[in-house]
Amino acid sequence: GFRPDVFPVYGMPMNAQDANPGTGWTMDKQREFFNVYMKKSNLNPLNQPTPSDSDIVNRPLLTEFTIDKDPKIAKYMIPRGYLFELRTTEVTDQEIIEGENALRKSHTELYEMPSGSESRLEREAYASAHLRRGWYFFTRNLNEIALDELKIAAAWAPQNPQLLFLLGCTYDNLKQYDKAEETYLSCIQAVPTYAGVRQNLALLYFYAKEFSRAEGLIKKETELTRNQNPLLKELLVKIQQEAAKNPATFNKP
Repeated sequence: GFRPDVFPVYGMPMNAQDANPGTGWTMDKQREFFNVYMKKSNLNPLNQPTPSDSDIVNRPLLTEFTIDKDPKIAKYMIPRGYLFELRTTEVTDQEIIEGENALRKSHTELYEMPSGSESRLEREAYASAHLRRGWYFFTRNLNEIALDELKIAAAWAPQNPQLLFLLGCTYDNLKQYDKAEETYLSCIQAVPTYAGVRQNLALLYFYAKEFSRAEGLIKKETELTRNQNPLLKELLVKIQQEAAKNPATFNKP
């Protein structure tokens, strides 16, 4: 229900995207945001009044972490359950870790796995919430916490390609390369046309000196993206150059 002690924000404050270590989510930016936000019925369905400066200072602004927005905003956000508090100063990793430890102790229900009796909408909602949290921790380079969140999300939506791709990237960051490979392959199996996953998997094989497999993946990714990604051409050349130096490895089954 409605809590008068917080601002529930529906969507990302767009001008908060300008936040950076030099400016941050300043009072001026907050005023600017609320002056626009409060006038839009789809963003302010509770018809809250435009807040005073005192309200802005004393009532936390809670919002979603929007995956496709500038990750710089993560510097100014701290998790509050499934939402995030947007602050005026950068949040430290230690603050986040301490907050997460407290949350896990006080709200174990947030980390429950599906029983199998949930509706499709419930499964999608829980998967989305944990995916957003996982993406936030991944963006902050808190990969162990990201992995925990994404595993929960995957339990709720095991065929979600965006989730599987990010889970694979997280395993990659943690140098758990076998798990990364397995997860990237699961992503391809779930949605064979999902963009980007073959490129990441090809890089895994490249560094493992499995050049033939890497080359095949890059060629397939190039086909799927209709040759629109110039980086793929560069990778293919590099793979073929390394393969020429290691012909026995290239022909390895």
